[in-house]
Amino acid sequence: MIDNHDLCVGNWVYDGDKTQFPMYIRAVGEDYVYLDFEGNDGDLFESTPEELQGIPLTEDLLAKLGFTHNGYGIWNKRQQDRKIAINIKAEFLAIDAYKDRYCDSRCTCHGIKYLHQLQNLFYVISKEELKFDI
Repeated sequence: MIDNHDLCVGNWVYDGDKTQFPMYIRAVGEDYVYLDFEGNDGDLFESTPEELQGIPLTEDLLAKLGFTHNGYGIWNKRQQDRKIAINIKAEFLAIDAYKDRYCDSRCTCHGIKYLHQLQNLFYVISKEELKFDI
């Protein structure tokens, strides 16, 4: 179950037991969520926030998202323009996201375990969508 206030259009989730492949959110309401997936030429899938499951962050998924492992238990992602950097500590217990040393914006978020949470954090920090091919 995911709180609908944690969901944003564009987040990737699993639709509970109905699907075992990632679907992305097209619309979010108080008691409904519309989902879609790549290659779907039909209608959107309707679900509820209670049925949704987060996609767990794994090392393979982080690599697909463009993160690199530094060998010391931290995964890093830097934008090409070096305006932001996101460091994920081992076991995903905390994520430090901050703008580069020329900016004074920094936040530490504990307990981020799912892709949609990382997508939302990335957007808050960078004002850009997290690009990847899931």
